[in-house]
Amino acid sequence: MDTAQSSSGTLNGVTMIPRLLMLEGRGKVTTIQDVSLSNLAEAEKRQLSSPLFTNLKREKQRTENALARRSKSLAALEGYIGSLSADNLQFNMLNSATEAYNSTAEKVDEKIMKLKVKLGVLETEVGAEEMRLVNGSSPCL
Repeated sequence: MDTAQSSSGTLNGVTMIPRLLMLEGRGKVTTIQDVSLSNLAEAEKRQLSSPLFTNLKREKQRTENALARRSKSLAALEGYIGSLSADNLQFNMLNSATEAYNSTAEKVDEKIMKLKVKLGVLETEVGAEEMRLVNGSSPCL
């Protein structure tokens, strides 16, 4: 299903009202079927009125922030291990430094993978809730 939106403003002196146009087609040569128009403002009001949608968006943002922090942590670890040299690390400390790096990096990698999976699930849930709100159907429990 394709969705097109028009912006508000004026065109040739005519005031344009934002609308949501939904088209549904099938096959290689698409025939337009089931055309419907609704006000964007009404759809946006419905979207904002869902506590589930708000909570999902908030949790998605938290997960994105956590993923960014973990990625920075991994970059910092790689920068640290890359900065080690014979001038600033005694040879007898090399093993403990690399072991600490590997152990910490593995933990960060694992957390990054879990956050990516969680983000994928949240993106799917946000999309489903948004479609439910736009279509005006009841929540799936």
